[in-house]
Amino acid sequence: MGQEGKGFTEVMQGFDFSRILIALQCVAAAQASIDETWEYVKERQAMGAPLAQYQGVSFPIVEFETLIAACRQLCYHGLALRDAGQPHTAESAMVKWMGPKTSFDAIHQCILTFGHYGWSKDLPHQQRLRDVMGERSEAWLDSPRGLAADRFVSAIEGVVAEDFDFDEPQELEAPEDPADALNEIADEPDTDD
Repeated sequence: MGQEGKGFTEVMQGFDFSRILIALQCVAAAQASIDETWEYVKERQAMGAPLAQYQGVSFPIVEFETLIAACRQLCYHGLALRDAGQPHTAESAMVKWMGPKTSFDAIHQCILTFGHYGWSKDLPHQQRLRDVMGERSEAWLDSPRGLAADRFVSAIEGVVAEDFDFDEPQELEAPEDPADALNEIADEPDTDD
C-alpha cells in the first residue's frame, strides 16, 4: 500500500512502465512467429528450391524482423531511461502504438507465408494474432488522428508535469485547437542549456 491520497499519482506513474511491458509481450509473440516462419521457409520446397531463396517470400519476413527489432530496442531504451530515473513518457507512448501494431502485422505476414495452413489451430500463429490484437484495445491509436491526440497528450505531459500537482484539484482550460497548443509547445525556447 502507498500513502493516503497518493494512489492516483502512483497509478499514473505506473502506466509508462506497463505500456512498455505490454509492447514487449507483443514483440515476443511476433518474434516467435518470425523465427518459426524462417524455419518453415528454409525447409519448404517450391520449384526445386527452399522458399527462403525467393525474394517475394523472404523480403517481407526480413522487413518485419527489422521492425520488430527496432520496436524492441525502443522498449529497452524506455526501460533504461526509467532505470536511470529519467522521463520516459514519450517512449512509452510510442511503443504503446508501435508494439501491438507492428506485432500484429508481422504475425499476419507469417500466417500468409504459411498459406491456408497458417490459420489452422495446428500452428500457434492464429492464437498469437488474437493475443496481440487484444493489446490493440485502443484502436483509435491506429488512425493519424488518434496518434496526433496521443502525441498531444505526451507533449502536454512533458511541459506540465513539473508544475502539475496530481494531489490538488486543478483548473485547466482545454485548448480550442490541439494543433495550436502543439505549435506553442514547439515554439517555446529550450531552457535546458
